[in-house]
Formats: sequence, C-alpha cells, structure tokens
Amino acid sequence: MVSAIVMKLLAKSPEDRYQSGWGLKNDFDECLRQLDMKGEITYFPLGSQDVSDRLNISQKLYGREQEKELLLKYFREHRR
Repeated sequence: MVSAIVMKLLAKSPEDRYQSGWGLKNDFDECLRQLDMKGEITYFPLGSQDVSDRLNISQKLYGREQEKELLLKYFREHRR
C-alpha cells in the first residue's frame, strides 16, 4: 500500500494525484493503524478522505466554456 501511495503521488495526470495533504496524511495514518493492529498493511481504497478545498477542472475539457463557468459559479456559491 505504501508503494501504491507513492505511485499515486507520482501519477502522470494531476487528476490522479492526491488533491490535498489531508488525503495523503489519512492514507499514511491508515497504513500505520493497520500495521499497529494487525502487523501488516492490507488493501484499502486510496484517497477516500482526499477532498480539495478548490475546484479542479480537467484540462481535457474542450469547447465547454459555458459548462466550466457554470461549475465554477456553483462551487463559489456553495463553498463554506
């Protein structure tokens, strides 16, 4: 799992990387918790607590300016 965390950190696409330090810390904490309790680290889904405080829109959206603006507007209005 530690190797999988490192690979997520090194992912080519920014969307596939951790979006927050909190998400990375949470995954390392889970590794430590499992190691302390079971003496081994078993599979768990990475990034389950990885939530960014900003909206990241993929660079792969072409010709969707109106939709991107709508998403950004909604995000700004409901961010608290």
